[in-house]
Parts: sequence; C-alpha cells; structure tokens
Amino acid sequence: MQYGIIFEGDYNFQNGIYTEYLPNDAVLIKVGSTTIGNNLNNAGGDSLYLINTDGFITDSVGYTDIAQDGFSTEKIRLNYQNNSSNWTASIDLLGTPGLPNSVLPYSIDGLLFIESLQFIPQTINQNETTILNGEIVNVGVNSFIGEITVKENDINIGYTSFSSVNELDTVHFLFPWDHSHPAFIFFLLIWKSTATKT
Repeated sequence: MQYGIIFEGDYNFQNGIYTEYLPNDAVLIKVGSTTIGNNLNNAGGDSLYLINTDGFITDSVGYTDIAQDGFSTEKIRLNYQNNSSNWTASIDLLGTPGLPNSVLPYSIDGLLFIESLQFIPQTINQNETTILNGEIVNVGVNSFIGEITVKENDINIGYTSFSSVNELDTVHFLFPWDHSHPAFIFFLLIWKSTATKT
C-alpha cells in the first residue's frame, strides 16, 4: 500500500522534522500556501474532504484535534465510518507519516469477554447439568476461524469451534457443565485468517 502526505507549502523536505521518517515510496504533496486550508482550527469545526479527479468526494471527516502536542490524530479502522469513536491520538510521537497508522488493530486478534461468562441456570443440584455461556469478538482486521478450549489441570475437557468471524463480529458459545469440573481455564485458539484483504 502506498501513502500520500500533504505538507504546508513552506515545508522543507531536506531537513524538516519528518524527513527521517518518510518512506521512499510515499507521495509527497505541497499545498500552494503556507497553511493547509484555513490552518485547521484545533478547537474543532473544520471539515476535511478527499476529492477524486472527477470532483467527487470519496471521504470526509469533521476535524477536531484530540491529540497532545507532538502527536497526530489517527483513524483506527480504515474501512469504517469517520465517527469520533474511530479516531484517536497516535501512539507514536509525530504520528506515522507515509506509514500505517500506529493505532491500527492487529491483523488477526480475538478477545474472550470474561464478563460474558455465566452459568444458566446459575445453581444446580449434584447430578444436574448447567450451560456455560460466553462471547468472543474479533477485534482484529481480518476474519478468522478457531475454537474455544476448556482445560482442567492441563487436560482438555471441552471445546467448541467457530467458522469465519468477521471484523468486530461477536460469537456466542455454549458449554454443558456439571459439578465434576470445579476449576477450569479458557483458551481462545485462532487457527488461521479467512480474509483476503491486508
């Protein structure tokens, strides 16, 4: 993937503050004045538009500076909407001009919601069985397949597999449970990505 970077008209490419960070294949663009637009009001209220050669708006965002001095405002999930929850301050000082945003999620990443774990019903008699409920969410970018494995003293006592889980999708899982397993550990195992995008 190639990136373009827009600079103010008086930026010095030879010894500016970003010079050592710019990749060789980045497209470097200077505006025709010493400010970008009307200098981007950091108090908010400005809008940025990405317009293609046919004059159509391909992307836009209402600009509000939410980063401390020296840090950039970065989009978290590139394919998602430009709402305020999808933008945050960069992790890296000076941001990552010409490179992927520092706040991008991992390519493959799953999360087991500990708070979602519950027995239904919560109370059972000695010879009865309950159902352990839980949820996982794909917090990465690419979809994946995998399984939830439950162990007791390093011995597998149950598992459930799941097919392709897309970005930010949640999967609910169920385990039959009884009194013979008083202590256990959960593992989320991701076998592989099923996505073709990068």
